[in-house]
Amino acid sequence: MKLRLFSLVLALTTLAPLAANAQRTIDPGHVPNQPTIPPNLKLSRSISGTITAKDVTKLTKTYGQVKCDQLQVKLQESNPSDVVVQVPGQPQKSKFPDSYAPVIVTATGNHLGLGCRFSLPVPDAAVGKKGYLVVISPDSLQMLRISPQGWQTPINVTGQSQPGRNFVGEVFEIK
Repeated sequence: MKLRLFSLVLALTTLAPLAANAQRTIDPGHVPNQPTIPPNLKLSRSISGTITAKDVTKLTKTYGQVKCDQLQVKLQESNPSDVVVQVPGQPQKSKFPDSYAPVIVTATGNHLGLGCRFSLPVPDAAVGKKGYLVVISPDSLQMLRISPQGWQTPINVTGQSQPGRNFVGEVFEIK
């Protein structure tokens, strides 16, 4: 009787930890960690990037800390340089009609010295067309020039998300 009890205890103490550490077998047709997307789910497209200062000291001496919420990023089909008329309180009117409405977002973050971020949703009507991506700053920052860093505008607006559309801001001096 003691031998049978001892055999049972030995089996439980030896096999129970092995069973607890056993791993589940994986189906060879299953790809692990691959997200499944329901067929009726539509992925959003966006253009994102950062706006940073080229010389933080010079910018701070000229304007103080430029808050990120003072800057807006705009995607539009027409060239912002081709404006016919600007009536105070009215939006700019372009020489050429746009096939999609401009999209404007406010930059997020603390201030330009630390870098501001933006993520602009791309409208369906803009996909496959050219688009001008520009940063709009308030009139109080007239000498602040913000330009693309590492890319040129207009851009081809694709059906995929486009990260890395970064801008750099610097104080423009007239000499």
